[in-house]
Amino acid sequence: MKKDARDLRDRPHLVHDEGADFNYAAHRRSHMGEIKVMTYTSKATLDTNASTPIYPIVPGRIISVRLNVAGAPSSTLTCDILKDGASIYTVSSKPTIASSALYGDPAVPDVRDFTTSTKLQVQLTATGSATGPLVVQIKCFVAIETQMGTAS
Repeated sequence: MKKDARDLRDRPHLVHDEGADFNYAAHRRSHMGEIKVMTYTSKATLDTNASTPIYPIVPGRIISVRLNVAGAPSSTLTCDILKDGASIYTVSSKPTIASSALYGDPAVPDVRDFTTSTKLQVQLTATGSATGPLVVQIKCFVAIETQMGTAS
């Protein structure tokens, strides 16, 4: 009878806490990729000017964007992410922080893919009189191969 490569009864040294074979798990991750977060932090005084551009190190796909500030806004703070000068929120609602809150819910963009030559910028469309700095977390999916420089 042929053994399943994932049968770990005779290889207890390869068992992870969750019972997964390290080689099998690494192989799956290499095809699936990982979640990474790009973080932008503004200066203390918030304005509606576009930020210094961020050029990603590896290509990927944006999953969501989440905001937080040091001092809560008195009215809704709204933020946009620009990809090569155009909003990634063409239909969906832009990320916001509600009045009196310090952070907002993740917002899923309509335009999601980016490359290493993509110019990403953060731009507030309404400051809501919040106190900075503003922290923008851009949650992304990145294939493992691209992190190692082996994907084309």
